[in-house]
Amino acid sequence: MAIKKSELYSTLWRSCDELRGGMDASQYKNYVLALLFFYIFSLTFRPDKTK
Repeated sequence: MAIKKSELYSTLWRSCDELRGGMDASQYKNYVLALLFFYIFSLTFRPDKTK
């Protein structure tokens, strides 16, 4: 079953609101940006397992 883009966006938005809880959005973005940074860093600088 395909999901509409608008449904996906609203589900993601609700999930972020639940995770954020009572925290201010400006503080929450610092945690999210740090997680994204470490995720991209880990994908970019993975050790080559074929050696």
